[in-house]
Amino acid sequence: MIPKTKRAAAPKAEITHAKQELYAGPLPHPSTMKGFQEIDPSFPERIMAMTEKITDAEIKAMESNTRANFILPAIGQAATLLIALSGIGAAVFFVMKGVSSAAIVSILGGLSPIIIAALENLRK
Repeated sequence: MIPKTKRAAAPKAEITHAKQELYAGPLPHPSTMKGFQEIDPSFPERIMAMTEKITDAEIKAMESNTRANFILPAIGQAATLLIALSGIGAAVFFVMKGVSSAAIVSILGGLSPIIIAALENLRK
């Protein structure tokens, strides 16, 4: 005969509930703003003004960065062209004077920025 054993009581189930709210943006959540207003009625207005200033500064920085991304490459290309044309002009001058070695060096010096830029673009 098999002895009867006591069964352990079933564990009690516990139901929990969790709630999570996510809020993202330059301003605090509206309920947080109400809390700030309870501390000092001028806080929400001051927070709004501060947020507007920060947003304006960020927009100006992005606009400035965008302009720089267009202007700086154009300046670099113009400078490269100027150096190349100067080297070619110097080469023509030296050829007319009969100094061929200086002419070769001038052409290489004038074209070197273009060659370097082309090699850099190949690596990217």
